[in-house]
Amino acid sequence: MSVPTSDSINGLVNLLNPLSFVTEMSLQVQNIVFNMGSVNVGIWIQMLIVSVFYAIIGIYSISKFSVNAIADRV
Repeated sequence: MSVPTSDSINGLVNLLNPLSFVTEMSLQVQNIVFNMGSVNVGIWIQMLIVSVFYAIIGIYSISKFSVNAIADRV
């Protein structure tokens, strides 16, 4: 796992890994909280793009869930 950079498309692809996404998000929040003024806009844009991608996958997945019990389906 590597921390993505804002200058390459590799950073965006690396953020598709959920562990990388959580790591980078926590690092950026830590930078905002403790180092006022050191915000990297490029990485925030990448995280926004990946968040929208995750939201689309989540909405699609939730629409496919069934609330019926397994016994009722047979």
